[in-house]
Amino acid sequence: MWLERDPNSFPYLLGQTIASIAKNPEDSQLRKHAIETILTLCQTKPAMGSSVGGIKIMVDTILDVSLAQQGIIR
Repeated sequence: MWLERDPNSFPYLLGQTIASIAKNPEDSQLRKHAIETILTLCQTKPAMGSSVGGIKIMVDTILDVSLAQQGIIR
């Protein structure tokens, strides 16, 4: 994965796009992958993860019961 190999070259705009997808409840499979990518972004490049709203997305993911029912989180 790009973020794991070279996080410094990961574009900010792509991070914002992934964050938008993670906030959209319409497509659960795409949202699941976006949430996983945001988690990786927050681990490998915390400043960018925070500035695109990754911390809020992670907290919302933990608190959202419907995500657990859909199998997005355990």
